Amino acid sequence: YVALERLESIYKTSLYVDNICVFANSLLTQPVAVVCPNRKAVERWAEDNGVSADGVFASNEQVERLKHEIMRSFDQIAKNNGLARFETMYDIVLDEDEWTPENGCLTAANKLRRKDIESRHQDIINDIYTRASDNNQR
Repeated sequence: YVALERLESIYKTSLYVDNICVFANSLLTQPVAVVCPNRKAVERWAEDNGVSADGVFASNEQVERLKHEIMRSFDQIAKNNGLARFETMYDIVLDEDEWTPENGCLTAANKLRRKDIESRHQDIINDIYTRASDNNQR
């Protein structure tokens, strides 16, 4: 059993995260998360890495570099919080849109609409599960 809300509160402490929605699936031994990145942190990261802040999401290469940096922060957070391997992120999906009640990612009370967030990124999440299965990461 993976306590998704607990993991969300832990990983949300990353300076790169404005919001996060964690998913667990029996096909994978570790969870996957959709991350709504913190704009200011992304801008700082872009500046430090010689990328225009607007260009971060325009290039798959830059997105992968940013994901790597966020995963590095998640690994440190997991270590600092004594998380078990099954509580560490296998992979993340970045959502560059701010999550709001208007776009269906949050309720009026600003709670995650997990199913709506998942459906927005279902193809990418399925690709992650497929890659994991192909790599025998079950």
